[in-house]
Amino acid sequence: MFLYRFIITISISLCFSAYGYSQQYNYYFGDIHTHSSYSDGNDDHILTTPYEDFNYAKKSLHFDFLGISDHNHMLSPLNFHKGLNDADSANENGKFVCLFGIEWGLFANGHVVIYGYDSLIGWEPGNYDVYNSETDYAGLFEKIAASQSAFALLAHPSTKHFSNLISSDYYSDADEAIVGMPYRSGKAYSTD
Repeated sequence: MFLYRFIITISISLCFSAYGYSQQYNYYFGDIHTHSSYSDGNDDHILTTPYEDFNYAKKSLHFDFLGISDHNHMLSPLNFHKGLNDADSANENGKFVCLFGIEWGLFANGHVVIYGYDSLIGWEPGNYDVYNSETDYAGLFEKIAASQSAFALLAHPSTKHFSNLISSDYYSDADEAIVGMPYRSGKAYSTD
C-alpha cells in the first residue's frame, strides 16, 4: 500500500510540473495600507500630497509599490480624484506601482481597503460619488465584485467586524471582492 501511494504521489507531482504548475514567482516589496494628508496620514509633515508620497517611496531602495488608502469619510471627492491622478502620474510601468484608493468603514464595524474603484464610495451627504450605507458591507462587496478592476483587503480585522463575515454563510460577492488581509498590524499612528 505504501509503495502504491508513493507511486501515485510521484505521478501527480510529475504531471503538475509537466503542465507548468512549478512556475517561479516574483517577490515585490512595499506597503499596501498607508494614508496621506488627504485623511489622517503624514503626521511627520514632510510630505503633503499623494504625489509627493509616491515619489518619496520611489526613492527607497526597497519599495516596488506603494498603496495609499485614505479614509473615505475624511476624503473629499475632489481629493479622491486628485489622488487617482497622482497615482497615474507617479506610476512607472515596469519599475514602480502607485495605487490610490480608500479605506472604507468605521472602526467599530471594520475597515476595508479598496483599490481599482474609480469613484469615492461613502455615506456622508455630499462626500461621495457612490452611496453605500456605513454598515452595509454586503452592498460594498457587491459594488467591488461588479467592478472589472476593483479589489479589497480587510484592514486590521476582528471577528465581529464586517457584519460578522467570518461566521456568515458563504457569500460569493465577498469572495470575489476580497483578495487578502494582514496577518499582523503595526502601531496605528506610528511615524517610524
